Amino acid sequence: MLQFQNDAGYSMQDMYALSYDGLGNYYAGAPTRVQPTAADQDYIDQNHPVMYNGGHGSADDDEVPDVCRFIEAVQWYTGSRQIDIVAHSLGDTIVREAMRLYPTLARDVVAFVGIAGANHGTTVCRGLQSEYYGCDEISPGSAWLARLNGPRASRETYGPTRWMTVYDGAEGDPFFDGPDSQSPELKGATNLTFPGAYHNDLRVDPPEVDSYLSFLLDYGQSGPGADRTGPSLARWIAASQPDGITGNLCGVPALTGPNSDC
Repeated sequence: MLQFQNDAGYSMQDMYALSYDGLGNYYAGAPTRVQPTAADQDYIDQNHPVMYNGGHGSADDDEVPDVCRFIEAVQWYTGSRQIDIVAHSLGDTIVREAMRLYPTLARDVVAFVGIAGANHGTTVCRGLQSEYYGCDEISPGSAWLARLNGPRASRETYGPTRWMTVYDGAEGDPFFDGPDSQSPELKGATNLTFPGAYHNDLRVDPPEVDSYLSFLLDYGQSGPGADRTGPSLARWIAASQPDGITGNLCGVPALTGPNSDC
């Protein structure tokens, strides 16, 4: 968010973030600030292979309604139907499934960036780990992914949305090893690889951010009815590669704190 603000002038009212739900801090480690619901705890008790990713925290279908309602709330608040989406990891396939199930919503997505998404499966869901919760969806060769991607990749990308993927493509991301190294790629998208980049770094390292921010400025922010100053700014960011990671977020003191330089 800081890079978007510093490099391209996004305000806090232009940027919204949603993480799939789950068990509070259950996966991140102690202390657990939010206790699991009874339904989630029952699921964990009955399905031990889920380990710390349990409950409703790591599957696509469970999260689609939340994503759809969140997008509608953002549209209502901003007064704009047009949205850009940047999704990371599981968020990639969650959003793509939401777009598949709700074509009207999909038409509102001007630009989509999928970062390190299991579009053709993840190495995590091979072998012994295939019993993890959610692997029935995103294991390589699953029926769920076949439906999402369509016959002969016909549903991997489609208009009017413009599509980009960002991924390692070599051996830096343990979620996509060996035969799965090209899994995040989508046919018809602008597919960018950053060899040696780790799974989480792909979404926040300045070179990756500058690449997909430029894409959003060209095809999202510069979409119908949007700011026409985008293309020149996009070219400047792509050429200069500013890091944009210094300073403080500005705009909503309740979220960012009081900053004298804002």
